Amino acid sequence: MFDPADPTYQLALRCYVLPELADAALRCDRTDELRRLLAELEEFAPATPSPALHIGLRYVRAVLAPGDHAEELFQAALSADLTGWPLDRGRVQLAFGEWLRRQRRVVEARARCGRPATRSTRSGLVLWAERARQELRTAGEASPGAGRTPEIGSPRTS
Repeated sequence: MFDPADPTYQLALRCYVLPELADAALRCDRTDELRRLLAELEEFAPATPSPALHIGLRYVRAVLAPGDHAEELFQAALSADLTGWPLDRGRVQLAFGEWLRRQRRVVEARARCGRPATRSTRSGLVLWAERARQELRTAGEASPGAGRTPEIGSPRTS
């Protein structure tokens, strides 16, 4: 989807999956490739008003930022109008909470991770809910909705 030489390449659709790609790249230590893609999309961004692209770029900037710049970039991502983008708001909140916990700011981390845990559970987003609950446990707090994750295939997850 991101390689112009690949038959699945889609210029428009890659705007929508940028956050998912970022999450995958971060978890399998392929951030160099993500940084190259970010640079390419940063050049393209001024030419399009695509909310999906700009939301994704703000997210990627924040999760890739060095420690001294990450907080301001997370704040910028959260201060954008995400009214119609609740999943993206939850993703930024959760990533910010993870970052805060790694900075040993656990009280702030709990506040950031609690909302995504509750909302993800209600929405049937099982993996996000578990990720948020794990962050809360690591930060020393029982998580909302623990033990109430819908089973795969239930009406809330299908």
